[in-house]
Amino acid sequence: MRPFINFASHIRQTLERCTYATEKNLFAIGIVGAVGFPLYYFIWAFVFPQSYENLPLRLIGCGLMIPLMLASYWPSRLKQKLLSTYWFISAVYALPFFFTYMTLMNDASAVWGMSTTAAIVLLFLLIDDWILLNVMFLIGTIAGWLMYAITTGNLSPPYAYLEQLPIYAFVLLAGSIFNSRKAWLIQERLRVMIAIGSNIAHELRTPLLGIRSGLVGLKRHLPALIEGYQIAVKHELVQQPIRASHLQSLEKLIHRLEDETKFSNSIIDILLMNSGNININHNEFKQYSITDSINTALERYPFQSQLERQQLTFKASQDFTYYGSEVLLTHVLFNLIKNSLESLHNAKKGQIYITTQCTENGNHVIFRDTGKGIDPFILPHIFKPFFTTGASGKGTGIGLSFCKEVMESFGGSITATSVANEYAEFKLTFKEVPNG
Repeated sequence: MRPFINFASHIRQTLERCTYATEKNLFAIGIVGAVGFPLYYFIWAFVFPQSYENLPLRLIGCGLMIPLMLASYWPSRLKQKLLSTYWFISAVYALPFFFTYMTLMNDASAVWGMSTTAAIVLLFLLIDDWILLNVMFLIGTIAGWLMYAITTGNLSPPYAYLEQLPIYAFVLLAGSIFNSRKAWLIQERLRVMIAIGSNIAHELRTPLLGIRSGLVGLKRHLPALIEGYQIAVKHELVQQPIRASHLQSLEKLIHRLEDETKFSNSIIDILLMNSGNININHNEFKQYSITDSINTALERYPFQSQLERQQLTFKASQDFTYYGSEVLLTHVLFNLIKNSLESLHNAKKGQIYITTQCTENGNHVIFRDTGKGIDPFILPHIFKPFFTTGASGKGTGIGLSFCKEVMESFGGSITATSVANEYAEFKLTFKEVPNG
């Protein structure tokens, strides 16, 4: 029973991902289907007459395509619940079922044999998972056979169709191999990118270590140097004295550079943890103020412009203490800010709001943006490692999965809710820290 449940879960998740990946093309797909079904009825019935045609079946196919053309206008909840299922039914009907039935009814003529092969190739272009593709083909083919048996009373297909089956099987096998190879290449490319990033992160440690060591020595000897300078100024041995404010800035600069090198090393640790090379060290966890940590993250985030910074509002309504790593939490917030700014940029609208809450169910940071939102098909999968849609070519699928890992290491959690084209909201829940 468990293998069947896992198989069904894989089919459902893959179907949702493929629906999302093709959603931007559904209008074009719907146009092709809505025009193609009646057009080829005219071609095969009058221009190049075939032995069998069926206008009602073509009109059903045309009718199925019209809602796909209008998918972008579906209500968000309806789209989330029904679009992937509707896409599955429409694709199965329009490709394997229809072409199998028409091929059988036309005694597997050359025209319909080639048409069925073209339908299989088109199915490969729409579905990039070989398991889902073969399931759809089998369901459609069996349904086409059953329809043929019911309408003709003949349980055995034409001999010419049996001759064509090895060709269909070869196309399916070759296409499945190519699809699985493509998926493997994508994963390998991600692994190579992460490996290169890990190597670069390791190499950056050496100069940072040298800078930090030099700062330690400079910090140790700077007071004596300043004292000697002041003595020299007192005895008028210096022709161009340094302003007192500059001397104070020099002392502060050393402390800041020391903090920045420490922070940079922590970021390198984060990059390595993203690639799976380093585990989170719980021994370094401490208690922090959530308000202070968020303010620190906002000060450090590299906003590209003042406009970007003005798009983000932080309202510290309630402060609380959490137990964890401020550097890791900073990285979580960096990920959320980056994703939200990209969403606002794509939507050409919106704001980002960060608030804190203390409730009976725990302490929370609410991170909401009113940009493009998250598509309902990918929302259940965004925290999975290496989950990408492949549609944009951006991202490696490790940012949000790492955020989830960090929050769980704090004893908390991260969840997401969204309405497409309205908002996306992430709730960071922290384990309560006992007083004292």
